[in-house]
Amino acid sequence: MVETAEPVAKPTMVMTEQLAWPTALAAQTQAIRTILSNAAVPVGVVDVAAAFVGRKTKKRLGSIESILETLVALGQAEVEDEGHFSVV
Repeated sequence: MVETAEPVAKPTMVMTEQLAWPTALAAQTQAIRTILSNAAVPVGVVDVAAAFVGRKTKKRLGSIESILETLVALGQAEVEDEGHFSVV
């Protein structure tokens, strides 16, 4: 009989307090950079969105994804496995 391994749960990002979503792009970028810096594990777009108060709309998720990709392009973040990001 073949035994299958139990799936190992990945650690998740733990936020003690949700942040307000900044209106200015520069402030959004800084907030997301700070979230990445404080995360103990690589985080995905949905994880970052969960750090902010308010609805997780397609527009907001798209903005977060664009900012994460910009941080990667600038060398301030890197893509880990399965679309998760971490700070460099």
